[in-house]
Amino acid sequence: MTATTVEAPRDEALARLLRAVRRIEAEGARLVASQLAGPWRSRFRGSGLEFEEVREYVAGDDPRAVDWNVTARLGRPHVKEFVDERERSLLFVLDTSRSMEASLGPWNGRAAAARVIAALALAAVDHHDRVGLAAGAARVDHFVRPQTGDVVALRLVRDALALPSQPQRCDLARLLGAATDAVPTGSLVLLLSDFHGDDWRAAAGRCALRHELVGVRFEEALPPARVGLVRLRDPEGGATTLLDLGDRRVRAALEERLADARLAARRTMTLAGGELLDVTLPPTADVAPIHRALLRFFFGRRERLLRR
Repeated sequence: MTATTVEAPRDEALARLLRAVRRIEAEGARLVASQLAGPWRSRFRGSGLEFEEVREYVAGDDPRAVDWNVTARLGRPHVKEFVDERERSLLFVLDTSRSMEASLGPWNGRAAAARVIAALALAAVDHHDRVGLAAGAARVDHFVRPQTGDVVALRLVRDALALPSQPQRCDLARLLGAATDAVPTGSLVLLLSDFHGDDWRAAAGRCALRHELVGVRFEEALPPARVGLVRLRDPEGGATTLLDLGDRRVRAALEERLADARLAARRTMTLAGGELLDVTLPPTADVAPIHRALLRFFFGRRERLLRR
């Protein structure tokens, strides 16, 4: 019998990618285990109609599910557990335009999107939901059909990191249009982008009518004033601009521009019937601010749903 050996990967880029996927998986798994698993069911998963059991309350459970009789009898809060009517599809729609890879610090939109995908995909497959990915800029160039299991969740993280950026400006309307028709009615569609694309309200409205639509918008924070002169390059158009970030008038104009873009994206998403989460890219390599933004959205979403 001839022995065979498995050689270490010769492609260092692939080795770095695999290490990054494992690291992001570990980060996402810790978030799911500590705080995200419970909220997934009550904020996004929903509940079915068939009663299964009463169990002790855990952080993140929907307070409307509390069984007050059992709670009063045992002295500790308990909730009613229901069997889900059916598994649900979660489709990540990832903007792979070059602007998502632009950065003035340790983070860019693509890297932050991979963390969001890892956390939410792991939470979804933990509840036997299907997860998939539609990625592109001017059109959907890469599609992973929604499936269940940890393997597909890790594949989505790998793809979010490894897919090549596209030179075209992102066509959000076209991406959302493709996503709307790619998954069963009632799915959850998460659009991950910097929202630099053109008019997309009509497409978002059509998507929100058929599915639950949530946008995750990544925004670059201004560097501190002490940085001084900075040469910025448009990642899509190629034009360069020299700015003095230490000049108060320049900073005020840039902050106003960022605020206008933030408001425009939120207004469009709200009018379309969706929701928007703004994620400011952290000034350090720490992933915790991204996870905190995700958790704030989850817990705030509970209050919004209760007010409906």
